Amino acid sequence: MGSAVAGAAVDAWGAERAFAVPALAAGLAALLALAGAVLLRSPQSAPVIPPLIEDDVKG
Repeated sequence: MGSAVAGAAVDAWGAERAFAVPALAAGLAALLALAGAVLLRSPQSAPVIPPLIEDDVKG
């Protein structure tokens, strides 16, 4: 689909001016990738406290 849009832009505006279409698409793809990376990061897990072992406490 992107090629069709870029091709139509080249036909309408000429090659030099239509270069903005794929350049803007690349910039938008980079922004979407950064936004997706933030959303896909796994949350840091809370530290696990080991259970109290009662066998160590002998009176």
